[in-house]
Amino acid sequence: MRPLRGGALAVATLLLAAGCAGPGSAAGADARPLPHPAPAPTQPSGPPGPSGPGPEGRPGPVAPEAGKPAPFVEEKLDPAATVLLRHRTGGRRLLVYAGAREEETSALSDQGTVEPVSALSWKLVRRHVVAGAGEGAPAELVSNSIEELAAATQAGRDALESLRGRPSGGRRIFAGVRRLSERGAEPLGSDRSAEQRLEPFLELPRLPRKALAASAPLVEAAGPYRVEWRLAGAGTLAGRECWRAIRTVATPADARVPSGEALDFEDEFIVAAADSTVLRARRTSRRVGGLGRLVTTQLELVEEKPEAEAAVRRERDETEGIVRLLAAIAGRRPDEAARAADELARQGLGGSAVELARRFAAGEKALAEPAGGARRIELVPEDTFVLVRAPAKVPAGAALVPVVFFHGAGAGPARYFEDWAAKAGDRPLLLVFPQSRDWTWQIDSDAAVVGSLLERLGRTYRLDRERLVLAGHGMGAELAFALGYGAEFPGFRVRGIVAAGGTMSQKDPNMKRLRSLASDGRHEELAARVRSTDVLALAGEEDKLYALKDFQNTDRWLKSFNPKGVELLSSPKLGQQYSPEWTPVILDWVAKLGPLSATNGHP
Repeated sequence: MRPLRGGALAVATLLLAAGCAGPGSAAGADARPLPHPAPAPTQPSGPPGPSGPGPEGRPGPVAPEAGKPAPFVEEKLDPAATVLLRHRTGGRRLLVYAGAREEETSALSDQGTVEPVSALSWKLVRRHVVAGAGEGAPAELVSNSIEELAAATQAGRDALESLRGRPSGGRRIFAGVRRLSERGAEPLGSDRSAEQRLEPFLELPRLPRKALAASAPLVEAAGPYRVEWRLAGAGTLAGRECWRAIRTVATPADARVPSGEALDFEDEFIVAAADSTVLRARRTSRRVGGLGRLVTTQLELVEEKPEAEAAVRRERDETEGIVRLLAAIAGRRPDEAARAADELARQGLGGSAVELARRFAAGEKALAEPAGGARRIELVPEDTFVLVRAPAKVPAGAALVPVVFFHGAGAGPARYFEDWAAKAGDRPLLLVFPQSRDWTWQIDSDAAVVGSLLERLGRTYRLDRERLVLAGHGMGAELAFALGYGAEFPGFRVRGIVAAGGTMSQKDPNMKRLRSLASDGRHEELAARVRSTDVLALAGEEDKLYALKDFQNTDRWLKSFNPKGVELLSSPKLGQQYSPEWTPVILDWVAKLGPLSATNGHP
């Protein structure tokens, strides 16, 4: 199967700025999920019980066993029924929700069939402390959330152990202090996604302006989105009289929103008739085209109680400390993160957030050390890692040629890296093998990771900035082409591209568009890049995913721009797998790759 990636490898018409600012460089990370490290590599235990005074590092509720929620007993809905839904904002109370989220990603194959490529299951626990002055007035909302990965499959393989091996340990935390009005939780300026800006929490939904009536739906606009509410039923849940309301959010066909911000989801809420408290919420969210995505989230209210003023104060202090810590990590400020962690630790607060900050500091320190040999460096803000190798000894005055290698879809960098590191010897190369954050590469976010890595490694090592080489296998080779021609890394020039077992297939609309843009005579900057970037392509003659004829087609097109700098080698009796015999060939090719001439742009 060769998926059509939609947003995964979209090539921008203009060059993509992917340099110094990595993801998470913006301040205000209180609304942004960040990794939450697991305390030791053990399997999750059973429920520790419904009590626990704090949000982080202390006992708390866990998701109830699947299939055992209390049933909603539906009753006949009076056709004349109306209800005005409003959140309670008075007094001090704790609301704890537990549940699960299922994320399924699929793609179109060459045969036009929809194939699953990724499935993730998460356990969720969310705590909200509402501290209000009186009913009707906005309340302070102190929120903490823990998400733990329970099951994972990527590219047909069990990926749970691999994903739990990331810096997060397969966990994420959210923390923030907001306002809660009668209509719902207010978004923050730091909320990134359209879904967060529309509504930060499913369990505290943005309620309709008017009363709902059983006789007709209520349609409202929320920015560019169409929102429809329906009063769909009445009944009881765990002895409480309830309403059942359904909301759909859609993006009209004529709405002008970026493709990544188009929303299409349906929610079902079971709310208490007495005070509109959400007792159960379920969301089904869809994204179609290229990469299809289906996300189902279900949350159940598992604890509700009054909260003492001292407990609210403690919860607020800890949450604000975690917010400062996460903002420092997102902004890559290790000293600030360490101070925030020390402050929390002195108060006996912070739990795993403190551990997270210390892992972040260790990773940033490793990036700043010009050590020789092979190393694994954790990138905590991105929840991934990179394998780096420099020669043990570098001749005086020599600069290392940076080589960034992108693994194939659903794989990882270790197997490739071990082979390259064993064969690189004392060549003046800096090998940089990142791990993709998703089941495959995403050009926008992963380009930013690569740009940030190069910028920081360029401060640590003396690099040959005129000879950056981007290499990859399979889909990683496509990313090398996309970034080599469509991204910009300030201070670095992409001098070479190595495409092993992957090419610019005409079947991929993104690659087809890139070729069209370079050839139409109106994008000289892109055409100049194709002319000045040498390419080594390596194909398996029995590869069914990337056929040899596609390599040959690409080879002819590239040579029309750069006849002396493009080379295609093929291996008989080899399929889509990476051949270790290619590695010394690539290393020798990189060694011969000279800098560009300042006069004519050619070696």
